[in-house]
Amino acid sequence: MRILTFLFLAVFLFGNAPLQAQDELSKEEKKELKDLAKRLRKNPLELKEMQEAADMYREQNEQLQAQITTLTSENQMMGTRVEQLEQNNAALNNQLATAQNALQEMANATPTEQARGNSNSGDMMMGTVFRVQIGAYEKSSISEDLDSSDGSMTLENANGMQKVMVGQFRDYQNAKELMQHMKKIGLRDAWVVAYVDGGRVDLNDVVAKDQQ
Repeated sequence: MRILTFLFLAVFLFGNAPLQAQDELSKEEKKELKDLAKRLRKNPLELKEMQEAADMYREQNEQLQAQITTLTSENQMMGTRVEQLEQNNAALNNQLATAQNALQEMANATPTEQARGNSNSGDMMMGTVFRVQIGAYEKSSISEDLDSSDGSMTLENANGMQKVMVGQFRDYQNAKELMQHMKKIGLRDAWVVAYVDGGRVDLNDVVAKDQQ
């Protein structure tokens, strides 16, 4: 580093650097610099090499500064991304809690198959069944422990997404009422989906459009 300092100072001094810069040097540094400048005056080739070296170091420094700026920007973007994911996760947890509370309230108010959406979840999925999907999220966003013991809320993994399903209904209108209730309490992405013998099918295949 000391050599580089003298290199730059020698080049600048030889090019008539301001006196203020020279006054900031110690006596020893001034003497070494004068000796170096004297030698360079006698050896133009060495001066040229030092100037080229100074230009190279300056360019490298600019490149490093650019890299630092880029890394700083990427770090800030990553921090923003992490913060956004944390906010999304918190919102997701709130939505799931809201849905679970809504299901429980409906079950307590009218504890029937139509209200709770199920009786025996295994048998219930045979034939035509309607459920309400309240959201689809990136895989691993939701704990696999979400599934409720009675099947009123389950998690399906498909196409790299996690789909949260609630209710199990034989009658489409009951599922539609649950969907409307979910939308009313803030789950705006809720919609009715259909299954036949446990396999998901297009809702239009089992319910006429004018009845949806």
